[in-house]
Amino acid sequence: MAAAASACPSLVTMVAFNRRFAPLYVKAMNLAGRLGQPKTFYGRFTRPSLGSNPSDTAADWITSDASHALDLALATIGYPHSIGVSRTAVGSGPDNVWTLQLHAEQGSAVLVRSE
Repeated sequence: MAAAASACPSLVTMVAFNRRFAPLYVKAMNLAGRLGQPKTFYGRFTRPSLGSNPSDTAADWITSDASHALDLALATIGYPHSIGVSRTAVGSGPDNVWTLQLHAEQGSAVLVRSE
């Protein structure tokens, strides 16, 4: 990306999935690596405003709000060979509780979205 941005300085460029390069994550992975490759990843995120802009459906949570958590899970355990999804509505309105399970060769990840 840096080379492409330098080659076309009139274009606006951005690296959107940058949390895997955040100093805290890099430090945690380096420390964890001393014990061996991580086998699990757990992420929990809340979004009290589900049902209102900018994301107005539970599906939007996966494609926008959760995309960064998914990227961190992939950076930790690798690309999954199978994925499980469960969702339900607590209270009224759209589905607002989600669980994503990712299974990869080197480990598993669970991502939870709840109120």
